[in-house]
Amino acid sequence: MGELGTPVIIGRETELARVTSLLDRGAAGLLLEGTVGIGKSTVVAAAAAQAKARDWTVLQCSPASTETGYAYAGLADLITELPDIPAVQRRALEVAIHRADADQPADPHVVAAATVSVLRALAAEKPVLLVVDDMQWLDAETAAVLDFASRRLGGAPVALLVARRAEHPGAPPWGLDEQLWLSGMTEAQLHGVVHHQLGRSLPRPVLTRLNAVCQGNPMMAVEMAKTPDGPLPDSLVRLVPSRPQSGDVLLAASAMTSPTVEGLRAALDDDVTAGLEAGELAGLIEVHGNTVTFAHPLFAAVIYGEAPAPRRRAVHRRLAKVESDPRHLALGIIGPDEPVAQKLEYAALAAEPMGAAELLTLSRSRTPSHATAANGRRVLMLADALFSSGDLNAARELLDEEIPCLAAGPLRARALMVRGTIAWHQENGVVAAKLLESALDDAKADQELTGQLHARLSVFYETDCAEAHMHAEEAVSALAESDLLPGALLNLCHTSAQLGLPPRADLLDRGLEDPASPVPGMWYLAVDSTVDRARDRFTTMLARADVSSEADLLTRLGEVELVAGNLSAAKEYADSATTAAMQLGQPFADRPRRLRAFVDAHAGELNEARQIAEDGADRAEANGDLAIAVGYLSVLAFIAASEADPAAVVGYTGRSRRHLATMGIKDPLGRDDPAIERICALAELDRLAEASAELAEFEQRHARLPRPWMEPVLARARATIAAAHGDISSSIDVNPQWSRFDQARVLLLRGRLLRRARRPGAAATTLTSAEAIFSELKYPLWAAMTRAELARVSRRRSAAAQLSETEQRVAELVVSGMTTKQVAATLFMSPRTVESHVARAYRKLGIHSRAELGRVIG
Repeated sequence: MGELGTPVIIGRETELARVTSLLDRGAAGLLLEGTVGIGKSTVVAAAAAQAKARDWTVLQCSPASTETGYAYAGLADLITELPDIPAVQRRALEVAIHRADADQPADPHVVAAATVSVLRALAAEKPVLLVVDDMQWLDAETAAVLDFASRRLGGAPVALLVARRAEHPGAPPWGLDEQLWLSGMTEAQLHGVVHHQLGRSLPRPVLTRLNAVCQGNPMMAVEMAKTPDGPLPDSLVRLVPSRPQSGDVLLAASAMTSPTVEGLRAALDDDVTAGLEAGELAGLIEVHGNTVTFAHPLFAAVIYGEAPAPRRRAVHRRLAKVESDPRHLALGIIGPDEPVAQKLEYAALAAEPMGAAELLTLSRSRTPSHATAANGRRVLMLADALFSSGDLNAARELLDEEIPCLAAGPLRARALMVRGTIAWHQENGVVAAKLLESALDDAKADQELTGQLHARLSVFYETDCAEAHMHAEEAVSALAESDLLPGALLNLCHTSAQLGLPPRADLLDRGLEDPASPVPGMWYLAVDSTVDRARDRFTTMLARADVSSEADLLTRLGEVELVAGNLSAAKEYADSATTAAMQLGQPFADRPRRLRAFVDAHAGELNEARQIAEDGADRAEANGDLAIAVGYLSVLAFIAASEADPAAVVGYTGRSRRHLATMGIKDPLGRDDPAIERICALAELDRLAEASAELAEFEQRHARLPRPWMEPVLARARATIAAAHGDISSSIDVNPQWSRFDQARVLLLRGRLLRRARRPGAAATTLTSAEAIFSELKYPLWAAMTRAELARVSRRRSAAAQLSETEQRVAELVVSGMTTKQVAATLFMSPRTVESHVARAYRKLGIHSRAELGRVIG
């Protein structure tokens, strides 16, 4: 439950929109239908909470199967208090719901009429939402009353919401004008439900296997997730119809990938008709021609799980004769069998990562204990498959158990490389780097493997730029003749630039020749800000990436959409990336959460963004994850800039600069650069010497390695510093190639400076353009900031219209800080004349002091 008892809803946006529409229309009806556990009651609870938040009267009943035979049981739950209705109707209703004694039952027609009167009376005070959950258990008498009432309310503001369990959509009852079928959830939504209810994330392969059985049903998913590797819980087994005596027919069908009548006959060597018909009559299977389909995957899982192990093995041995799937061979025997293990290993080579992991797990279980070389090879293959499919936890546990048993050499080095990469995802770069450093001796006989280790070390040493650069150079040298060279070249270019070394355009050009190069992030949106090119690059990479890369690529795509000003798309990518990261075993999912905080900050949702960023920065600093801390601090600096708080900007960016210095980074390439907000904030605080020095450093970095995103920062910084020195006449050009947000920020600053330069017309035009962009982008805080500037311009223009030209000129000089004598000398008039003009301006404007004059026309 969330705030004020509102149920936490994951997914179901369409369903909740229909509920909102129902309440908006008032006098309407909606039928919700779906299978058991699909989430009907959750949507009903959300509707009731929303109605109560609107100050509606909510009447609700949730009948149970044991109450079906009790007359008016549902009505008693619905009518908890009786308004003023005719005495005859009141008496009949009280008797029906057992609040009054009577010698004979109440007249059903009078009870129905009384219910109509109650609903009309309640609706006369405020709208009513009448909710019936689990309508299939509603007693017949209450159903008849509601059928009668629903047709006789005459447009009164009474909304009727009915939820009914069903296997297929059916006809709406009681004349309801709308119905909605609740379908299964996506895997991402199921992950959210499981995480919310159980407090843990399931790896992608586990979630996929779970969803194959539960078919998007959240209740089933939560029940199965409690023991994902164990037997199905009784709560789900009870949902399966009684299993008939059918020999091995249904068990064999449950063990087949695609069961057919012909396949069953061939495997079982007899007529399977009787068994199939028994399964059909029980509602467990459907037979269409040659195809046999289980009515629900859960039924197949229960039938297979309930069978004794010897019986299952016997069925698999029979299936192995008619199906080419090598899993039947493995599941039909007891103990090791190297030929079977080899067949499973060969099959894994052609399988997708998730299928390969299953095949290799079986292969290892059938590998003889003396086959140490084969076992080591299969360990590494299985770890790779688990990693690529996204089950990093399983891969980590396997490697931690098996690496100590592996002989020194390239195989152990590769295992350590996978283990270190898992540590990079789940722990931090320090742990990851130690594991890969320990693998270098084992890999020395394999030059390409040595290069791979150095290439990954150049990434993992993110808190030590000099060390990262050294490994990047080693990687380029070792991979000179390898297909992996492009990625190594980009790593070297990246670390060289961060160290402030001369740019290596040759490395960039060679590295980007390969469209599959694994390190494009430092180029796209950093050195090259072309949104379309970045979007295409990351979308292409995502389409062919394995699960372990999804979180990073989704985050990159979210950053692209944020730069493009598409907040809704950026938010979706951030949330998807967060889910993907959590499925990899990343407890904090820092990079996607940092992106989500940035999106929220742009959207004006500062409290949530600030909480995420503050918690993340503090935790990262405590753990020594300085690169992560810099990312979160950039969010906090942006929030402070959005609140026009230069002191806070300087505080946050100061922390970032110290972290960058500790890491040895002299030139942060991307948009976490503290200079983006820091230089202007220093100037606004009148710390001009510091601002000028940091601007000069920023200009040198831009000259050394030009990046388009730097240009609007330079424009703002130069103009702000010039204005602080008293020069507010400098024009600021806006480049249409900049992002829309950068254009608007520069226009806002230009409008502010034009206002200070006493050019209200030009200021208003510029600020109007800035406000239009901020509003179009849906950046409410920046739009409000711009409207405040426009209001100041309007006040100034309004005030100017009331003054003569001479009075206006005198007022402007007074507001600028000149004394009466200085104004007199400037305008070649006497001090007394100046004071007379000032006095007349005060009378016209209705003010009494120079401070008020400054607020009106300043």
